[in-house]
Amino acid sequence: MNEAPLSPRLDGSDTEMLDRVQKETLEYFLREVNSENGLVADSTQPGSPSSIAVVGLALTAYLVGVERDFWTREEAAARTSTTLSFFERSAQGPEANATGYKGFYYHFLTGSRVLTLVALFILALSALTYSLLAAIWLLKLVSHASRGRFR
Repeated sequence: MNEAPLSPRLDGSDTEMLDRVQKETLEYFLREVNSENGLVADSTQPGSPSSIAVVGLALTAYLVGVERDFWTREEAAARTSTTLSFFERSAQGPEANATGYKGFYYHFLTGSRVLTLVALFILALSALTYSLLAAIWLLKLVSHASRGRFR
């Protein structure tokens, strides 16, 4: 029995569209990032909080951007390092300026210099995105180890 392929073949216009969407997605994350801590706004609305989910998406987009030659590996590494260093240094606990509690990060955070929780009706802990951050952090450590250095 002949079965249809699982995924359709892309023609030239599809490939161009995917290229454009991927590049514009990376540009969003680069435009909406707080360069001091790597947090990315959840929307383009002024004062929009960052969410741990959008930060995880941004970290993934940085990798895709390098693979697709939209920016350099060095630029992506610097931005990723800023983001991961922020989370490594950020406070964990019940305090108002904490980014999370017991190793889990709060879902919504402000991107301001002094980090505060956003007064939203739901403050969620995002275990899935935390796992993504942990995996990226592990990849960073493996990368440094393979070059014989740790930061």
